Amino acid sequence: MRAFCRNYSWVLTGLLLVTAPSSACGPLGFASGDEAPIRVKGGSIDLELLNTTQTWRKTGSDNTKWKISGGRRDHEDYALTVDAKQGTCNVTADRKTTVRVTYSDNHYVEFSAQGNHTAVQADVPLSTSPDERTLSYAISTGYISAIQLDGRLACSFASRAEFTKLDAND
Repeated sequence: MRAFCRNYSWVLTGLLLVTAPSSACGPLGFASGDEAPIRVKGGSIDLELLNTTQTWRKTGSDNTKWKISGGRRDHEDYALTVDAKQGTCNVTADRKTTVRVTYSDNHYVEFSAQGNHTAVQADVPLSTSPDERTLSYAISTGYISAIQLDGRLACSFASRAEFTKLDAND
């Protein structure tokens, strides 16, 4: 074995370069947990799973309650990043457990860390994309008007142009 390693050190180097990053970063390169990060983006409420192996599954019969198939979170809260017009948000850097996104027609979608899993509750039926990786409240007019974090108003938007995206990571 020593002779092999000595003569073919480039093979060992290649294996180390491939296996070290993949084992350190976990599935699909996410740093912690294996439940996918969530992204809310654009002028509609879309909860997009960034991990291609997980999907949204409804937990009730009326399409208002959902969860992520498989996966487990390392934390019981989310690290949030909000991309919005300056002055529209007051988001502190600490972690949050519940995120409520309200649309300009006053309907909302709320996701929360329950134990080590994500649960979604809405006051209107939601639909999934054909690949079941995006959960949506789809409406042709309007915009995201507010974001509440742990029951407190954190962002308020007067137009579609003021909000770009929110990322929630484990």
